Amino acid sequence: MGCAALNRTHPGGSVGSTHHHDGAAEADQPANAGGTVFVGPTTHGLSTRFWSGSRLAVSTGHTKHCPASRVSTHRRRSSRRSARSDRADSAHHHRRRINQTRRRPHPHHTDCLSTATVHYDDPAPPIASAALAGLLLDTDTINALMNSGELAVDPKHTTTKLFTDTTDHPACGGVLVNASKQVYDGSGWVAAQTQALRDNTTRQHVVYESVISYPSACTVTKMVAQEAHSWQRCNGRSITTTATSYPAQTWFVATVDNHDGMLTALMNQEGARGWACQHALTARNNIVIDIEVCGADITHQATAIAKKVAQNVH
Repeated sequence: MGCAALNRTHPGGSVGSTHHHDGAAEADQPANAGGTVFVGPTTHGLSTRFWSGSRLAVSTGHTKHCPASRVSTHRRRSSRRSARSDRADSAHHHRRRINQTRRRPHPHHTDCLSTATVHYDDPAPPIASAALAGLLLDTDTINALMNSGELAVDPKHTTTKLFTDTTDHPACGGVLVNASKQVYDGSGWVAAQTQALRDNTTRQHVVYESVISYPSACTVTKMVAQEAHSWQRCNGRSITTTATSYPAQTWFVATVDNHDGMLTALMNQEGARGWACQHALTARNNIVIDIEVCGADITHQATAIAKKVAQNVH
């Protein structure tokens, strides 16, 4: 058919016509100290002490007798008071620990605080920029997910740069164009890697899989949340996109959804006989996973690819 997805342009001169494309008590004081001491029979001038109230009575040199039943009763009372005190202390410290946990930032999230009780047993370190290419799916996996056998890497649009396509509704964010410079600039991104694939024979599918790194998982979370808000602005609207040396294209944003941390949008190109694109955006650790696929039979392929890429991010 030869329908183009959005025209793609990135800094450096590459231009394309496909697609907009992380108790031990002290030795001299019993554990329940702080109570009355009842003195039992002494032996060799040494006193026997029983702790139980708020005073201490010690006898040395003379024998004083304390009835066994009285001693036993005081011991039981002391034990019950001690147990209640221990439970109260335990509950108090538990509440303090929870409150401190709620305010404790993730070791790698230095610019935001957690609003829920989350325990970080072994937080993953941020993904290095040099590792981005290894997160992307290989050709065989992409072909399987796209139900195609002809997709191959398009070197012209496989890049570490962001695409310079623009739209007439910048407030809608990157709903139409993945890895868009217009969207990511100013968000604090560190590095990007895009792999483009297409089937040059039948020209039925185009895939752009992009991963963009940030300093921390917190900044990634903020970016995706902002995009979710922006995409919704254009749900059910038409957007026109332009790219250098290519005519403008108009797209209708048919469906925007945000489910289980996966932001998706389905768009149809105006006058292109059913040519459509699905855009999926999600986050893992300090990585934004930004996938867009186009073709004549597009449903949820971008979502499937994004989930697979997410499995590579630890």
